[in-house]
Amino acid sequence: MPTIAFFDIEVSPDSKKILDIGAHLSDESIFHKNQLEQFSAFINQSDYICGHNILAHDLTYLQLHMGNPGWGVDKAIDTLLLSPLLFPKTPYHHLL
Repeated sequence: MPTIAFFDIEVSPDSKKILDIGAHLSDESIFHKNQLEQFSAFINQSDYICGHNILAHDLTYLQLHMGNPGWGVDKAIDTLLLSPLLFPKTPYHHLL
């Protein structure tokens, strides 16, 4: 069965610096550090990476800070794009 890394990052709106990184693998492993190299190694074992708005937000900052403009795109599952399928009557609802 494919493995999925669910993750989120927090970014300073002023400095554009990554402040925090959290990830959870489908095998129950957890990562919560602000260490890009360790984060990359942690999720590289996954077949897919998943998060909310990762294509327009998270990956943009991760690619910038890792110096790799294509990093993660080939493994990305963005839940923002799935919302209209899951909630067709309110496809662009606020998160609870």
